[in-house]
Amino acid sequence: MINKSILVSLLWSLLLVSCGSDIKDTAPGDSSNSSSNGDALVSNEEVTAANKQKLYLALQSDDSNIVRIALQEQAHIDYLFENGESPLTYAIAENRSEIVFMIINKAKNFDIRESSGETPLIKAIKRNNILVLDLLIRKGADLELLDSNGVSPLYHALYRANEVIAINLLKNGAELRDQGAKSIRELATDFNLRRVSLLIPLIENHDQPRDSELIRAIRSGNVDYVNYLLINFEFYRMSIVERNVIIVAINIEDESTRISMVNALLDGGANPDNIEGVPALIAATEEEQLRTVELLLLYADPFILDDYNETALHYAVRSNNYMIVQKIYINMTTKVTSGASNANLEEITTSACAQRIRTRRLTSAQTIDRRNISSLLNCY
Repeated sequence: MINKSILVSLLWSLLLVSCGSDIKDTAPGDSSNSSSNGDALVSNEEVTAANKQKLYLALQSDDSNIVRIALQEQAHIDYLFENGESPLTYAIAENRSEIVFMIINKAKNFDIRESSGETPLIKAIKRNNILVLDLLIRKGADLELLDSNGVSPLYHALYRANEVIAINLLKNGAELRDQGAKSIRELATDFNLRRVSLLIPLIENHDQPRDSELIRAIRSGNVDYVNYLLINFEFYRMSIVERNVIIVAINIEDESTRISMVNALLDGGANPDNIEGVPALIAATEEEQLRTVELLLLYADPFILDDYNETALHYAVRSNNYMIVQKIYINMTTKVTSGASNANLEEITTSACAQRIRTRRLTSAQTIDRRNISSLLNCY
C-alpha cells in the first residue's frame, strides 16, 4: 500500500502539471438537478477516465486542498468510479465534513446510486450523519428512492432505531408506506421511538389545511408536527406570517417545549411583530419568560407598542424584573446606536421609569432589583 505522504506528494505533482488539460470540452449540456431513478450522468459534458482517477486519488488522500484542486478540473462529478462508488457516496462514507460539503456543492445529482444500489441519502443514514442528511434534503434528494433491496430511507432509519433521522425524514414529507414484515407503526413501537409514534397518526389524519389545525398543533406542544405542517404546506407558511401564532406558543407551560415551539415558528417565517392581539415580545415579558424574551429579541422590534402605547420595557419595569429590563434595554440601545432604529430611547425610558413599583413592602431582593433598574435606566 502506498504511504499516504507519498500519495499526497504524487497527487500535488499530477494536479499542478495537468491544470485541467484532460477535460474534454464537448458541447456543454443541461445540468439538471437530479434524475428520478438515480442514474449517474446528468450532464452532456464528458469526464475522462484520467480526471475520474485524479478525483478518486484526491479523495483517498483525505486532503481537502488536493480535493479542491481536483474538483476544479471536473466538468461534473455525477458519475461512478471504477469501484462502483460515486464521488458523493465515497465522501459521505469517509465522513470528512469539509470534503463532503465540497463534493455536495459541486454535485448536481443527489440521487445517484452506487453500483450496489445505495443512494447518498441512505449512505448518510447508515453513517448517522445528520448534518449531511439535512443538506441532502435541502438540495432536493428523493426521500422515496429505494436501495437495490427495495428498502426506503425511512425504513433504514427505523431499522437502526434512529429517531432523529426518522423524524427528519417524516417532517420533510417521507411517505408513510409500509414495506417488509413490519409496519412503520410496529417498528416505532418495537424500538420505543416515542416521537415517531406520536407523529405518524397526526400525519395520517391530516386531511386539508386549516388555521384551527395549526393552532391545535402549536397548543399541543408537538414541534415535530408543526414542522411537518410548515415544511409541506404553503397554507401554513402563509398563516404564520398573517396571524400572531407566537402568542399561542407563549402560553405553553413547559419552558423547554415553549422555546422549541417559538424557535420552530420563527425559523418557519412567523412574524414576531404581528400586532394581532398582544405583540409576542410584550406577552412574553408580561409572563416574565426570560428565555422566550431572549429568543424573541433576536427577531422582534423591541420598540413595538401595544394598544396602551407601551413597549415591553414598560411591562418589565412594572414587574420589577431586572434581568428582563436589562435584556430589552440593551437591545433597544444597540438598535438606536447602530442606526437600526430612530426611536426616542430617552423618552421611552423616562416613561418606563414611571412604572416602577411604588409599594414599600418589598423584599430585600425586590429592593435590589428596583435599585438596579433605576440605575440602568437613569430613573430620577
